[in-house]
Amino acid sequence: RPDSVRWASAQDDVLRRDFTINGLLFDPLEGDGVVIDHVGGLEDLRAGIVRAIGDPDARFEEDKLRLLRAVRFAARFDFVIEEETWRAIRKRAAEITEVSVERIRDELERMCTQSEPAPAFQLLDRSGLWPCVLPEVEITATLLMRLKHASALGPLTAWALLCAELAPREAASLVKRMKLSSATVKHVERA
Repeated sequence: RPDSVRWASAQDDVLRRDFTINGLLFDPLEGDGVVIDHVGGLEDLRAGIVRAIGDPDARFEEDKLRLLRAVRFAARFDFVIEEETWRAIRKRAAEITEVSVERIRDELERMCTQSEPAPAFQLLDRSGLWPCVLPEVEITATLLMRLKHASALGPLTAWALLCAELAPREAASLVKRMKLSSATVKHVERA
């Protein structure tokens, strides 16, 4: 948490954000409304690119959750992660464990509920994030097939699917570590 609050310009605010596609501003007072783009977000949006604003290492150092957010955005919108951003994600993948498990859990659930989960989990695997966020779950052809055949899942179904191939004790350990709700734990135990 900051020690003090310092007012900044709109451009300064944008330059502290994570990705160019999230750095767009809308001015509703300008005629029919004007999109203000200080970081090339419109171009990246049109091209289908997830790109960190400025130096990717600096962006990910500020908040390691951005590693997962990049994957989620790319999968949800069928975008490509820009090369320097992707390189920084792969380099820093192990640092995701510095983020609270609740924030990680919420991102994983968004990956399952906002769009088809398979692309997100394939990117998790390719980036090196998978073993850091879900070390209990081995990525198998069967799991990937199940994920490919699943459209957007609810959180209960997503966790049950991820725990399907685990022994009961391993599944219990995962749901406890991820601090899932009691209802989700009961659902996973029944699945």
